[in-house]
Amino acid sequence: MKDVAERIFSQLPSYLPNLAALVAHPKRTIIAKTGSAEDGGLKHALIFVGITVGLGFLLQAPTLSPETDFLPAATGMAAFKIIAILLFSAVVHGAFRLLGGSGAYLRTLSAYIYAVCPLYLTLVVLSLIAQGLIRAYDPEMGILVRTNPLYFIQEPEALERFQREAGPLAVAMMTVNFLSNIAMTAWFIICLGAFRSIHGVTRRRSAAACVVIFIAWWPYAAVLFFLAIGIFGPVAPPLT
Repeated sequence: MKDVAERIFSQLPSYLPNLAALVAHPKRTIIAKTGSAEDGGLKHALIFVGITVGLGFLLQAPTLSPETDFLPAATGMAAFKIIAILLFSAVVHGAFRLLGGSGAYLRTLSAYIYAVCPLYLTLVVLSLIAQGLIRAYDPEMGILVRTNPLYFIQEPEALERFQREAGPLAVAMMTVNFLSNIAMTAWFIICLGAFRSIHGVTRRRSAAACVVIFIAWWPYAAVLFFLAIGIFGPVAPPLT
């Protein structure tokens, strides 16, 4: 893990300005970074997402159980993320082409990679905050929730006890989880203009493509759910 951390930190001086530009001006930055090469700048996008995922893994590393080997866990989740990115970028591309878009898939893929990176880091940080709130109440419960995202659904009495005995922490945890859902939706809508520009469609067609994408999200999520079970088993993967 030390070697991985050193490689990531060595790239931060060039990575952080690009990340800041994406957060400050997502549409403008995505269009600029995906329009300078025939492949839509895919090589640079892959480097960017590699550093982003590496940072996310390093942030989560302290939460891993002592028996978890970081490198195999990171490799397995990286492979899973590659599949997820390829599938959903294909969904986005297909939706815009269905509505008359003309953009190339590789440029759509690069744009999606750039769009998803700031969101991924945000969700990792919010997830760690939520876990911290649970662990502040009950460290053992925090571990159970960490290894099973459906724990509170499967054990509703545990959530009721958490809410009863540590009301402010429970409210804060649910607020953080709600913010995660809002962040996903809001960020995608913010970045939608970049895909509209890449595919050369009107705002109305772009909005229609957005509806198609949200509908397609559910079967996509189901495929990923069963794929995750097939790769990692019924217990949640150690990294996200």
